[in-house]
Amino acid sequence: MDKSREGFTDTEMEQAILDIVREEAEDDEIEMDTELIESGILDSIILYLILDAIDKKFQVSFIENELDIERFTTVHNIYELVMEMKKDNK
Repeated sequence: MDKSREGFTDTEMEQAILDIVREEAEDDEIEMDTELIESGILDSIILYLILDAIDKKFQVSFIENELDIERFTTVHNIYELVMEMKKDNK
């Protein structure tokens, strides 16, 4: 079982990010592969709320000018970005 520094397994982290996106978008039907941008779920306010919640939960800081909107097209892409950021911070 691969645990992150905060004691989350990869699966737990993935589920936590999905829960954050669902909560901030107020949409319980979002899945890991739901198209967030094309479907109109993700706008700048929702994105800000998601980034803030992820930052607080996983202690990763997003630098605005380094963010690529393509990294936020699905929850799975967001999860991969967070995992990369955590790996870079070790």
